[in-house]
Amino acid sequence: MPFEDYMTALVEAQHKGYARLVGISNYPIALLEKARALIGNEALATNQVEIHPYLQSPKLVAYGRQIGLPLTAYQPLAKGEIASDPVLKRVAEKHGVTVAAVALAFLIGEGHIVIPASGSEANLRANFAALNVSLDEAEMAEIRRLDRGYRRINPEKSPDWDD
Repeated sequence: MPFEDYMTALVEAQHKGYARLVGISNYPIALLEKARALIGNEALATNQVEIHPYLQSPKLVAYGRQIGLPLTAYQPLAKGEIASDPVLKRVAEKHGVTVAAVALAFLIGEGHIVIPASGSEANLRANFAALNVSLDEAEMAEIRRLDRGYRRINPEKSPDWDD
């Protein structure tokens, strides 16, 4: 389906009351600019992208902040791969929470919406602890340094990523 057709259909669905908000997923800056030119600056509510401590996408994040578009971080825990990270473990111990709670608190502190998944009620409850974790600027900076551009999801049909 042509880009213009589905983007305008999303906005039309919103105007008809079928959807309250319009969100997109995996849009790099070039596609965001194309969408904004077509449907306007205020039409989009979020861009859902892979973001976690090992993939922080600084160019896309900066662009999202510039245009006032929040990013929704999927796989914010990198499918559990962050669990053994020594920096995150140390910060978690200091705050008396799980590594996952620290990673989520970091992403929330960066202004992202987070959508962690878990099949365990205990892990879900532990994830909510992130809402009560207040990381200081030194901890935030230390976690920012964990960015290695590690993308877990990158199929052949992926767009040209910015970061």
